[in-house]
Amino acid sequence: MKYIVAALCAAVLLFGWLYRNANNQLFVVKGELATAQAVNVENAQAMAALQHSVETTDKVLADWNQDRTTLAAVRNTARQAIKEAIHANNNESLRAWADTPVPGDAWGLLRKDFNPGTDANDALGASGGAVGELPGSADPGKWN
Repeated sequence: MKYIVAALCAAVLLFGWLYRNANNQLFVVKGELATAQAVNVENAQAMAALQHSVETTDKVLADWNQDRTTLAAVRNTARQAIKEAIHANNNESLRAWADTPVPGDAWGLLRKDFNPGTDANDALGASGGAVGELPGSADPGKWN
């Protein structure tokens, strides 16, 4: 009888120890599950934001493509109209204008080293000039 009671006590202690270990493991697993669920929620929100971003980008690109196509059509139409005007127009002044070299002053405006104020004609802040350093009379009521 002593052996049976000792075996039962040992079995109860063994089951208690196993229960305690299982309970600790359950606590750890519940914590990991809560963390995984929180990560899933964050991932779902990030995916929704990414999906919204993709949809917005698609819309912007579609609008840009439509604008690009429209501008290409306008450019091609203008190019064609210019070609037709040049071919249809036998005006000598148009041909003379197209064949004459560009004046040196115009090239000066296009140069990188163009410096306003180096010439008396384009001096900055000329006295008596209009407001905002625009050419013209400071008093619009007076005529030059």
